[in-house]
Amino acid sequence: PNMIEVTEGAAYLVPDGRAETLTGALRAVLRDPALHADLRRRGLDRTRALTWRAMAQRSLDVLWSVATGA
Repeated sequence: PNMIEVTEGAAYLVPDGRAETLTGALRAVLRDPALHADLRRRGLDRTRALTWRAMAQRSLDVLWSVATGA
């Protein structure tokens, strides 16, 4: 899955695989307490939405809509 869709803003995504880019992202989060707190809060909120039960229900909904043509 696309990380942007999965994280829904709850992550500081690094677009390429370069070490310098990752280092800069880590520094940004570690040096900015407000950014760190915001990402932490969003991440915890996001984990509540991504439970096994919720994902199973979403999968079932998709399968049901395909099966019924809805």
